[in-house]
Amino acid sequence: MRIFIHNVDTFVGKILVNELRRAEGGCHRTFGTMSPGGSQDEVPAAVKRLCARDDPKKVSKMLSTLQSCKVVVLDLYSCSREDLDFAMRAFRNAEEIETDVTFILISSVMVWAHTDSKAITREPGTSEALRDSDYLHREPPAGSKFEQWKEMEDLVLSTFNREGSKVKGLIVAGGILYGAGEGVFQSLFKKAWCGEMEHAILGKGTNAIPTVHVRDLARLVRSVMDNPDVNAAEAPYFLAVDQPLRQGSETPAPLTQAELVQGIVDEMCDPFKVPYVHEPEPFAFDPESTELDAAAQAELMEKEELRLTMLLNLQMQASKQMLDPEFSAMAEPHPSGWHCKEGMVKHIRMIAQEFCETRKLRAMRVLVAGPPASGKSTLAENVSKHFRIPHHDLPADGFKQMTDTLSERVCRYRGYVLDAGLAGFDRVNKVFRYEVEVPKEPVEEGQEGEGAGDAEEEGGEPREPVVKQPEFALHDDIVPSFVIVTQAPPKVLEGFWIRSHGAQTLDKFRKQMEEYELANNAETSMHLTAFFLEVAKVGILNLPIVGRDEDELFESTRIYMEEQGRPFNYLPTEEEVATEVRERREQRFRAEAEQRCKAKLAAMKELGEAHEEDSEQRQQLRRRLIAEHEVAQQQLQEMPLRDYLMEYMIPSLTEGLIEVCKVLPDNPSEYLANYLEEHASSAAAEP
Repeated sequence: MRIFIHNVDTFVGKILVNELRRAEGGCHRTFGTMSPGGSQDEVPAAVKRLCARDDPKKVSKMLSTLQSCKVVVLDLYSCSREDLDFAMRAFRNAEEIETDVTFILISSVMVWAHTDSKAITREPGTSEALRDSDYLHREPPAGSKFEQWKEMEDLVLSTFNREGSKVKGLIVAGGILYGAGEGVFQSLFKKAWCGEMEHAILGKGTNAIPTVHVRDLARLVRSVMDNPDVNAAEAPYFLAVDQPLRQGSETPAPLTQAELVQGIVDEMCDPFKVPYVHEPEPFAFDPESTELDAAAQAELMEKEELRLTMLLNLQMQASKQMLDPEFSAMAEPHPSGWHCKEGMVKHIRMIAQEFCETRKLRAMRVLVAGPPASGKSTLAENVSKHFRIPHHDLPADGFKQMTDTLSERVCRYRGYVLDAGLAGFDRVNKVFRYEVEVPKEPVEEGQEGEGAGDAEEEGGEPREPVVKQPEFALHDDIVPSFVIVTQAPPKVLEGFWIRSHGAQTLDKFRKQMEEYELANNAETSMHLTAFFLEVAKVGILNLPIVGRDEDELFESTRIYMEEQGRPFNYLPTEEEVATEVRERREQRFRAEAEQRCKAKLAAMKELGEAHEEDSEQRQQLRRRLIAEHEVAQQQLQEMPLRDYLMEYMIPSLTEGLIEVCKVLPDNPSEYLANYLEEHASSAAAEP
C-alpha cells in the first residue's frame, strides 16, 4: 500500500513513517514532503520519494503522487492552511480518483480545551469524561492558534465523507504529545537535564492534562487508516490519550499538572520541591509585528503554548480502538501494542532516555588523575564547566558513598568529572566494582561427612584449606568513558609546586609525590591505568603538561572526548568556544603585561633610590658647569670686535682661502662655506 505523510522530517512525521510503514509480510511504500528549511539528514531512509510544490513541475508531480496513495496523513503540528488546501485539491474531483482513499488529519486535544463537558447530555450514571463522539461540542481557547486548527478539522469533515465519495476523512486528536525528544514539554526536560531549577506549577496544579506518547498516537492512526469497520460518516473523530491508573482505582484518569512537572524533575534533576506560582497572563504578541525577529516570535509562541497546556483541564476517554486488547498488535515488544499505556510518569525513565537519545544528549563520564602539581584539578574544573557536568573529588575513604553519588539521577543523564587525585588501583576498584556472591559448589550425595572434615590427604600429608578468591563485577552504568592522566617529570612538578605554593611547603609535595608513586607503581599491575585498561577496558589519554598552558591542555582533552562525535548537550558552538578561548588568552596577556609593567616600575623606583645619595653632587656639578659657561659667554660679549675677529675668524678664513687657491673648485664660495663649517665643528670638538 502507498502512504503519503506530510513533513516526514518533523517530530511527528518521523514517528509516523516508522509506525505506518510496517505491514504483514513486508512494508508499505512511503512518500512525503520535507518541512521548509528542513535537513535531508532528518528524513527517514524508508521514504521512497520526497515531493515539493515550489515550482510548477514539482506541483504536478506532487499531485499525481498524492492521487496514487491510498492513505494521506497530515499533522497540524507542522501543517499550514495552504498545505491542507493543496493536499485536499488532489481529491476534490472524484473522477480522478481510482481507488478509495483515507485522508487523516492529526490534531490535538487542545482544540477541546474550553469544552464544557457538563453541558453535554449524558445518560444517568455515565462518566462525564469527554469522548470522541462529542466532537461537535469541542471548543478551543479563544484567540489561540487552535481556533484555526478547529476550522481545518471542520474543513476536512465537511469536504469528504459525502455520499458517493471515495475519500474517507478522519481526525485523530492526540493528548499532549511526549516522547521521542518531546514537543511542548521539551523546555521542561531541558531545564531538568541542565539542572536549572526554574520549574513552576501554575495555580493549584490539580488540573488534569490528558497526554499520549507520540508512538501510541501513530499506532491509533495505523489502526484506523485502512480499517473497513471505520464508518467515517458516523464516527470520523478519534481520541488518543493515555490510560494512567491511580493507586486504589481501576478507572483511568489523566495526570495532574503537578504530577507531570514534579515527575520530570524527580527523574532528571537534583531533588527539589517544585514551587507553586500564580497563573501568568497570556503572552501578548502580534505575529505580524516587525518589532521582534522570527526567533523571538517563535519563543513567545512556544511559551504561550506551554502556558495553555499547563492550564489544560480535561477528563477524556480514549477511542475504543485503543481500549481493544488487540490494539496495534503488530507493535513490538509490547504484546498489547501500547508503547506507554500507563502514562508519562509511570514510564518516566524510558521517556527521559528517549529525550536524551533524540536530542543527542550524552552522559560524559570523565576521570582525571595524575601526580601533585600536574594541573589535574584545574583541568577537571575546566571540563566540568565546558561540558556542564557535575564536578566531584574522589575521597580517601567513603567509597560506597562515592559510588552512590555517581549513580544519582544527575550523573546518570549528564555524567560527571571525577578528580581522582593521587588514587591508584585500590581506590578506583572500590568505587567502580562490587563484590558478587560466589555460588557454592553442589555436594554430591554420599560425600557429605565422608572425609569432609579430613585435613589430610592419602599420603598423610596435611592438606591446605582451599580459600576462594572473591569475585568482582563492574558498575557498568557509572564507569567513566574517558580517563585522562596528566604527566610530567618530578623535577618539573616540584618547580610548579614552588611557583604556586611556595618553597616552604615542599615537604607536603614530597609526601604527596611519594603517596602517588606508591599507589601507581609501574612495576606491578596494581596501578590506576591498569584498572581501566585491563579491568574496565577503557582507553586512557596520557597527557604531558610540560610546555603547554591551561587552554592547550583542555583543548587536547576536548578533542579526545569528542573523538567519536561532539555531543549536543546544549553546549556552546565551536565559534563561541573559540571566542571564549581568545578572550581568555587576551585577559591573560593583559594581566602578564600589567605584571611586567609593575615589575619595571618597581625596578625603576629601586634604581632611583640607589642614586638618591649622590643626587646632590650631580646638582652641584651641574650648577658649576652652568656658571663656567655663563662666565665664558660674558667674556666673549665684553671682547672688542677687532680682537674677536683676529682671534676667532681671520685664522680660519685665511686657511680657507689658501685651501681654495690650492684646490681651485668650480664653486669657490660653496667650497669655502663647507670648509669653514667643518673647521668650526672640529674646533668645537677639541678640548
